[in-house]
Amino acid sequence: ALAYSNLGITLQELGKVSDALSCFGKAASLQPERAEAHLSQALGLQALGHFEEAVDSYRRALAIRPNYAEAHCNLGIALQKLGKTEDAVSSYKQVISLQPDNAEALSNLGSAFRELEKFDDAVVNCRKAIALKPDYASAYNNLAVALHDRGDLEEALDCFDQAISLLPEYAEAYRNAGNTLRELERLDEAITQYQTALKLQPDYGEAHDNLGVALMGLGHLENAITCYHKAISLIPDDPEAHWNLSLARLRQGNWKEGWEKF
Repeated sequence: ALAYSNLGITLQELGKVSDALSCFGKAASLQPERAEAHLSQALGLQALGHFEEAVDSYRRALAIRPNYAEAHCNLGIALQKLGKTEDAVSSYKQVISLQPDNAEALSNLGSAFRELEKFDDAVVNCRKAIALKPDYASAYNNLAVALHDRGDLEEALDCFDQAISLLPEYAEAYRNAGNTLRELERLDEAITQYQTALKLQPDYGEAHDNLGVALMGLGHLENAITCYHKAISLIPDDPEAHWNLSLARLRQGNWKEGWEKF
């Protein structure tokens, strides 16, 4: 079983997640009493986007070792991905009860509180994470999003900038900064942030959509439409990109294609 686990770790480091998951599954079946084997299997499932199955594996790990902080923390992440935010909060709180200085759990708890629109609690927990780990770019991003949603746009922008200074390849933070700048009606600066996000992550559908909105705000309808088409090709089920494309068509006077998307 240990050989399968070690092979799985090596394959995962090589980016061969499916092959790694197969190894972790074999390890877990050979030693079902090892919490670590179930954790590794869960992490592989989560990396592939199989969040329901990952939750089951995390819970198997925790049935064996109830105070397994890493399993509680990653269970929270999987639950949050599934939209079970209240349950995620419980998982993160369990981590913090076991490890009060766990910056990741505090930052994740802040993110979950933001989703629940408990913005003050979100800000408090993200600040705690940053106090423990001042170079934690993700915590700055989570703090900034909470501040943004609370209406503190200028302070949010400062925190996005801090996240980017700590992690210059942080595409999500560039996009979030762009959204904040757009709300502050600083459209040229917003466009620069979206373009940087897309240089880092060309398949970032939401950033293509947001770039289109900023371009449309400046009257560049054809360029905006190009962005919306790209967004829809990447995230075809996203209603916002379809809506924005319709608005752009209508603003062009193209009533037929515009109304089709409503």
